[in-house]
Amino acid sequence: MARASSRLADEMEAVQLRMGTELLGHADALLGNPKAGAGELRFLANRLVEALRDALRVADSRGRRLPGRRRARGVSGAAHPVRVRHVLRLVLRLVAV
Repeated sequence: MARASSRLADEMEAVQLRMGTELLGHADALLGNPKAGAGELRFLANRLVEALRDALRVADSRGRRLPGRRRARGVSGAAHPVRVRHVLRLVLRLVAV
């Protein structure tokens, strides 16, 4: 049972990271489009924040599996609402330039 749940977790992590990689490709294309509207850019920023949250969750999960590693404070995506909002503000500033 533990192996099956571990395998499922690994598969979910792989899907999340793959989706994040695909999102970066879409982000590059959208940010390169001078006609992209504020709504599109806001939508993109929200998806990028979600992907970052997933990546942090994966990193936290994998870090906890390493022998001798303690969990870093505030690494899980759920524990980062302030950081995620900060990243979102930075992304919105960048796309406004």
